[in-house]
Amino acid sequence: MPQMLNRQWGLITLAVATVITMSAAAWVDRDWTMAIGSTQWPWFEAIMGRSLFEGDRPGANDPVILLLLAATFVYYMGWRRPASEKWAAWRPQSGFILVSALVTAVYFVHGCKWAIGRARPELVIEKGIAFSHWFTFGPHFITDGIFSGSFPSGHTSQMFISMTVAYVLAGDPLFSGRMRQAGKFWAAVSILLSLAMGFARCMTLDHWLTDILGSILIGWFIMHLLYYHILRVPAQRRFMAGHRAMPEIPDAWEIILCIHLLIGTLGAVMTTIGIRSIILHKNPLLAIAAPAGIAGMWLAWKRASALLHGVWDIIGRESDHDTTAVSK
Repeated sequence: MPQMLNRQWGLITLAVATVITMSAAAWVDRDWTMAIGSTQWPWFEAIMGRSLFEGDRPGANDPVILLLLAATFVYYMGWRRPASEKWAAWRPQSGFILVSALVTAVYFVHGCKWAIGRARPELVIEKGIAFSHWFTFGPHFITDGIFSGSFPSGHTSQMFISMTVAYVLAGDPLFSGRMRQAGKFWAAVSILLSLAMGFARCMTLDHWLTDILGSILIGWFIMHLLYYHILRVPAQRRFMAGHRAMPEIPDAWEIILCIHLLIGTLGAVMTTIGIRSIILHKNPLLAIAAPAGIAGMWLAWKRASALLHGVWDIIGRESDHDTTAVSK
């Protein structure tokens, strides 16, 4: 029960911290971003912006990409049948890393970019496009391009994927106290790296301060929700430690969940774009996207809920069966 309360309070704390920080930052968003943008550190901007995987020299986000490649390999080795006990034991953590990466750095980032359409600082300064806050609709529509929106920062969200390692180390009930301390240390490192990436993006006037803070805080909230409440990684780890085998759950169910979440994200974007076209009196034909988007969100919610309930019912039945067998 204390652990459950801590997890619930952790989610509440993140939600409150996000609301307070983003609300306060909105007051200084424009001035502080302009102040950061007046600072020029070319070497720092280059390191943070380039990537070995784009044919350039190594950059700051390259370790995160390597982490995702490693997690994909581990997930595959733990998913295939029959999977060895060694690889299967790491499936919950690798699945969490992959799902978190997709939801925070792809669905959340691009969903908000398309739906909100905030103008970047450079365009506000050089072309006189109206400044808009992170919580209001900006001037960009999806027809302007999929990367036009400023909120949130994709580079910062990608860097913040490193926080998944902190959860794997600090949140695992089977790891030692030293491993958990290492996880907490890495959490601090992940935050500093993400802030550094965000600072570089503000220096180049590609993003506003709230784009950076939103990427970190909202991404953190989503990550915490996934780890403890949706994927329930600690519970999976306890089950596999007690049974020394994977439960009889659908193969690659985390990937199936991501497909449902993608449909839900697209539905939310379509709904927002439809409502936005009505409010702003622009592109009225886009209003028809709202009903389709609502239907998509409803379908995604039903399918995702059914999948999650099915997975946890199977794990619960197997646990109850083993408990009954032991008592007999």
